[in-house]
Amino acid sequence: PTYSHDSSAQESVVEDTPVQGRDAQESSVRQRRKKDVENEASKDSAKLTRPSLRTSEPARPKITVSSEDRHFEKAPASPAYTQVSQRRRVLRALRTRWLASRFTENLLDNHHYIVTCADSDGSLLLTGSRDTTVRVWNSSTGEELHSLGGHTGAVTCLKLLPVGTVCPEGDIEDHERTGRCDVRLACSGSTDCSVRVWDVTNGMCHRSIYTFSPVQCLDFAENVLVTGSDGGKVLLWGWPSAEELCSMRVHEEALTSLEMQGDLLVTGDVGGCLRLWQVKGDHTSLRPRPSLPVVR
Repeated sequence: PTYSHDSSAQESVVEDTPVQGRDAQESSVRQRRKKDVENEASKDSAKLTRPSLRTSEPARPKITVSSEDRHFEKAPASPAYTQVSQRRRVLRALRTRWLASRFTENLLDNHHYIVTCADSDGSLLLTGSRDTTVRVWNSSTGEELHSLGGHTGAVTCLKLLPVGTVCPEGDIEDHERTGRCDVRLACSGSTDCSVRVWDVTNGMCHRSIYTFSPVQCLDFAENVLVTGSDGGKVLLWGWPSAEELCSMRVHEEALTSLEMQGDLLVTGDVGGCLRLWQVKGDHTSLRPRPSLPVVR
């Protein structure tokens, strides 16, 4: 038999083999890329559709501890700490109330000179001036009720006496027996060396007390009228007799203020000196308060 050799066919087979291999590799690469893209897409969709862990997390049970299970108790607060806490709460409440408050302004301009003193009980307002007058006002409306004239010098101090104070005019024994008076009284001190006792309901002057020196300050407590002068002297007057009980020079300079609480009298002068005094039971003498030095 004779065999023929076809060289062209062999060459074509040889030439086609590398091309087919490259095509297979490229197709496999394309498939892998496609799968990778599909995997990434599936992961993204899973992230979007997956519910939040916080919403799917079951609620934690609440743990309650009874008083029997506690191993210790809070120590009680000391009385001093309790008082401070209560005071702070009161101050916070007052501050809140003050900030929430609204105010109205009434201009009282009937005085003709400098206003030197004032006193009020909430419904009535008293003002004193260097024009020698005392004026009584309605605190709510600002209306002037009375203009009290009688002093010949500047009015320096005022004091509204407590309701029911015995009037120093008229039947003293009857007033001492009843223990009250139906009029509302006020005292005014002046540089004309006098203290006047007024009925602020009708504007009448019930009594004038001569004090021997210009009055700079006064106070009323325990049925005793206390006056201070520009010479540093304190005078105590009985009530309702207006009898002088005690006269004592307590400062070297003019007095500017004083206040009496029970048997304690506090006085201050123009030099910045503050003194505390013990008032004797019958109000006839003063002595320095024990163990309390002079304060400057």
